[in-house]
Amino acid sequence: MKKSTILKLVLSAVIGTSCLTANAQVFTGLLGNSTSMTASNNSDNQLSPALDQKNFFTAGMRIPFNPKGTVYFAAQATGTFDLFLLDSQPEISFGLDLDLFKMNASFQTRDKKAALLSIGRFPVTDITGIIYSQSVDGLLLQLKTQRFSSTYSLAYTGLLNGLNICELDSNGLPATPGAAVMLEDYAIYQFGSPYLIATGSFSAPYLFANQTVGLELFGVAGLPGINVSQVDDPFRLYATLYINGPVTRFMFYDLTSTVETFGAFQKLANLSTFHLSIYPGFLSSSISIGATYASGAQTGADGILTSFVPFTKLTAVNSKDELNFSAVTKASFDYSCKPISDLWLNIGYAADFKNPGTEFTYYGSEINLKGIYQIFTDLQVNLGASVFIGANPADNKYAASLNAVISF
Repeated sequence: MKKSTILKLVLSAVIGTSCLTANAQVFTGLLGNSTSMTASNNSDNQLSPALDQKNFFTAGMRIPFNPKGTVYFAAQATGTFDLFLLDSQPEISFGLDLDLFKMNASFQTRDKKAALLSIGRFPVTDITGIIYSQSVDGLLLQLKTQRFSSTYSLAYTGLLNGLNICELDSNGLPATPGAAVMLEDYAIYQFGSPYLIATGSFSAPYLFANQTVGLELFGVAGLPGINVSQVDDPFRLYATLYINGPVTRFMFYDLTSTVETFGAFQKLANLSTFHLSIYPGFLSSSISIGATYASGAQTGADGILTSFVPFTKLTAVNSKDELNFSAVTKASFDYSCKPISDLWLNIGYAADFKNPGTEFTYYGSEINLKGIYQIFTDLQVNLGASVFIGANPADNKYAASLNAVISF
């Protein structure tokens, strides 16, 4: 998934959940600039730099329909200009996207039962943040009691902008998008791959010892219009069992395991994740230790798993080839802190392995540095740097970025 898509999902969530005073209409705007540089080896094994310069403007609004603001309409649109320069060859692109367009209604009874209904276009993500993380067009229903919570949704992806979101078919290849909307020689909007999505999740908060246990189901069916030569199994089902909660007052964990089935349940794949978060209690520090396993295709008499394929294309390893979450295993460590109130710093390390079958091969290591500085209430600057050192030097990649966002 492109970085701009992740930013849009974050912005949609911020605008979609912003606080309102009674009967107040809220109009928001963001003006941003993003400059990133990367360098990796080309076919001649020479370091080849690339520059990506992006400017964007985001406008959002939220209009309540009752005094408490529990029934409202929210929308957000983004326009982008992107200049990509590789080997002195410029590529210019323009984009328009409707990130958010929904009616939202929430209700709560005196015995703390609650319901939420959303209809339209809104961002969604699964419990792992790996299988699907994008906007959808459809409806979502959440039901909550003190002991039980459930969420159901039905959605369609064919109207999304395929220039910003990439879905993967069952072979792990980008699914074919639809027709493009052109502005002179530039495609500013391209209808996405037509998939029908149905989800259901069920959780029991604080079931025992403050632990939460849940099950999440995600089914996807490819509709006519997808390049059938790339699709072996247009139907996939993901079933995720998860548990999370505190270990101590300052330590929390979450554990997930997903089984992916293809077609007539003849093939199985697995995604498993573990994260341990520790809060030492100084400088707003946090320590995160994690591990992620995405199965590869196992062969032979003992091979019971095939390659895990997520639905949304996301980068798992920031190497030259930017591997996604398929036949990959990661072990990671992150530390973040706020030395002053307006400055957030993070350093991260990850060891990456390829596991195309039952064997694990060291692929390389990543080091990431990030900083976010809130200069003023309406001006934020982000700095980032990363390096991937591969077991094969041809996979090495170096990157740096500078982002600035003005809100109004």
